[in-house]
This record gives sequence, structure tokens and C-alpha cells, in this order.
Amino acid sequence: MILKRYIVILMLILVTGLSACSRDGTDLSVPALAMVDGVPITRTLLNVYLQQQGIAEPTPEQTGEALNNLIQLLAVSNAARAQDDFISPELSAELELQQRRLLFERYAQNYIARYQTSDEELRKQYQETVANTGGKQYRLETVIFPDEQQALSAILELQNGAEYSRIASNHPTEALDWVDLTQIPGDYAQAVKATAINGIAPIPLPSPQGWRLVKVVETRPFDPPPFEQVKEGMRRDLNRQKVEVWTNRLREQADVVLENIQVE
Repeated sequence: MILKRYIVILMLILVTGLSACSRDGTDLSVPALAMVDGVPITRTLLNVYLQQQGIAEPTPEQTGEALNNLIQLLAVSNAARAQDDFISPELSAELELQQRRLLFERYAQNYIARYQTSDEELRKQYQETVANTGGKQYRLETVIFPDEQQALSAILELQNGAEYSRIASNHPTEALDWVDLTQIPGDYAQAVKATAINGIAPIPLPSPQGWRLVKVVETRPFDPPPFEQVKEGMRRDLNRQKVEVWTNRLREQADVVLENIQVE
């Protein structure tokens, strides 16, 4: 408790002194505020710690508390590193992964900041998406079969006059309420578009759950949300797509040598 009070008082002095230095153009990230077993706590480290605690404009007391916490953090982590048998290969790998994930995240953020998606780019995609919906939404019922052949056989039965209710009662079903053509995968959207109300699409739809027989139950006009309402969501999606393309390209360019791995 005495140490804690001392640190708070020390930080009051440091904050005042460093504020004065900053007006003179001094780089506050260079000098160490404290040394713990020879490891420095810099002003940058303290600022990042405060930011991670959600403190944007700390009071001297909060700054002193943060410095006290960092001293304890370094004291314990230094002791852990000094113990020969503590840093296991698994812990070392975990520390490496944490660092790599942080580098990945910050590098991706930097890439997005340099190649921002413009409003013009977003508006163009919005207009294309609206056009691709066909101006209509569909309410669908699906019957799920374990394989493609069974789904095709059921479609053929229906085309020959079998009752839909009988086939649906013997298999899992799932309703898909009010989807547009952009939400239906691949070329299958065109099959749905060509199917009349209460009709069965002529081919089954593959899905992770199985092969789906699709019945068009109802349609209605599609009134898209305003561009301004969906703009930021679209921006996030486009940024995610850009990062995926960019990281895949970096992966392809990387010099990768697989060693001590048997590929069957």
C-alpha cells in the first residue's frame, strides 16, 4: 500500500514534468518511467496499457495506478521468464501465436486504411446488388435428402404427379422466408427464378445439411433498403473481401517449405 501511494505521488510529479517537456518538443516515448529487473516501462507502454483499459484521458491517480499494475505485471512475468523450466514449448508457441495474431490484425488494418473503400465504389456495388435481386423476394420450402440421387428421384416423382406433402412428411424440411436471388447460391438462383409459385425447382440445391428439393411457396416485390442505411455494412463486407484477397496473395508469394510432414 505504501509503494502504491508512492507511485501515485511519483506519477503526479512525472505527469507534470513530462507535460512540461512535451511543450518543449521532447519525445516522451524514449525515457523509461521505471525499470523492473532491468526491463523498462516506457511512456509508450504506459499509454498503450491505459488505452487497453479504455482510459483515453487519465487522471494522475489513474496513471499512477496503471504504472503500479505494470510494475506488478513485469515483476511476475520477469520471474516466469527467469525460471528455466517454466517456459514450455507449448507456452512459447502460445506467446508466438498471440504476437502473430496481433501483427496480422494491425497489418490488415493498415492495409484497409491505405486502400479505403470509397462511397462511389459502394454505390456501384449497391446498384449491382439491387439489380441482381430481380426486384423480387421468395418464400421457399425445402425438403432435405442425404444425397443428390434421392433428391432427383423425389423431383421426378413430383413431376409425375406424386403429392408434395407425402414426400415432405418422410424427410427433414426447412423454410427459407423471403430471400432474394442474391442470397441463393450460384446458378441455382436462376432455377428458382424460372419456377412458378407452388412449383418445384427442376434441380436439387446442395447444402451442408444435404441436397434440398426446393418449392417456391410465395413471392413479393423486393423494396431494397436505402443506400445510406446499408452503406457501412457494405463497407465492412468489402473491406473483409479486400483483406481476404490480399492475404491470400501474400500467402501465395511467401516462401513456404514444408519439412518433417508426411502428406498421404
